[in-house]
Amino acid sequence: SFSMLYLGILSKKIEQIQWPKFSYTFSGGLNPEMARCMANLAQISPKHRVIDPCCGSGTLLYAASLYSHSLYGYDLHANHLLGAKLNLPTYTKLQLADATCLKLDQHEQKFDRMLLNLPWRCHVSESAQDANTQIL
Repeated sequence: SFSMLYLGILSKKIEQIQWPKFSYTFSGGLNPEMARCMANLAQISPKHRVIDPCCGSGTLLYAASLYSHSLYGYDLHANHLLGAKLNLPTYTKLQLADATCLKLDQHEQKFDRMLLNLPWRCHVSESAQDANTQIL
């Protein structure tokens, strides 16, 4: 069966799936249906390398795993990454790090799609903002 997603004036049919019960969740986690919509709108294909620089419990990466198996998650919080490891397929590459540490000039760290749910209640320094602009 299909549902209709309305986002502004954009509408797109998406196939409904049974979302798994995650082993790890937290209060700031993204709604699974919203994650699926975001991944769908990103038009991820199997050949795409997908990054989530603030992956949390991995909801967006799980949604991306429906389209691609080349997934990369970064987070500053060890407990979130441990939870994401429980929630995500084993081929997902997770790293406890600030995504601004990525060396984007190296071939192996280029990405085709970025899915991102920015963390709430965080303050970013100007130097980190400049580095994040390079990632985007």
